[in-house]
Order: sequence, then structure tokens, then C-alpha cells
Amino acid sequence: MSRHRLVRNMNIRDELDDDALSDGGDDMTSEQHAQMESGLERIREIIGNEAVSGLDDNIIRNILWDEYFNLQSTLSLLYEEQDRRASAKNRKGCYPPFWIPFMEPTTP
Repeated sequence: MSRHRLVRNMNIRDELDDDALSDGGDDMTSEQHAQMESGLERIREIIGNEAVSGLDDNIIRNILWDEYFNLQSTLSLLYEEQDRRASAKNRKGCYPPFWIPFMEPTTP
């Protein structure tokens, strides 16, 4: 029961101000920032700009970060993402929108 009192008496504003909910692990050093920009530039040379590839810079940066700036695995995941998007677009265009015509109720 004492834990409940501690939680109930906790000042949430103080906890949020102290960044208690932040893991603090996503801060980029200047070296990582340089790697990110270099990797983004190299990937854009390969897959093209956003209009050609259909992928914006944020997606590329997130995958680069998750893959520790490994260009081979990042490109592989980006190609998979392009395929997923193309498949979803094709599926969306194949089927007519779901529509049920209104029917008057019949009387017996």
C-alpha cells in the first residue's frame, strides 16, 4: 500500500521536467550527424529524389539510424518499403470502393 501513496503523492510536473520519461539515447553526435548526411546523400544518388523513389528523407534517416549507417542493409529495407507501398497502391486501385446501394424495405 505504501507504493500507492508514493505514486499518488508524486508531482508529475517535476518528473516530466526532469526528463524522467526520456531514454536520452537518440542524441546524435557531430560525427553521427556527418555520417547521416553522407549516407542520405549516397542513398539519394542510388534511389533518386523523393519524387522518383516515393520515400522522404525522414524515412531514410530513420532506417539509416536503425541500421547503424550500414548502406547495404538500409538500401535493402528501403527497396522492401518501396515494394510494400507499390503493392498497397495496386491493391487500392484494383478493388472498387465498398458501396451498398440503399434499398427500400419491402412489406410482406
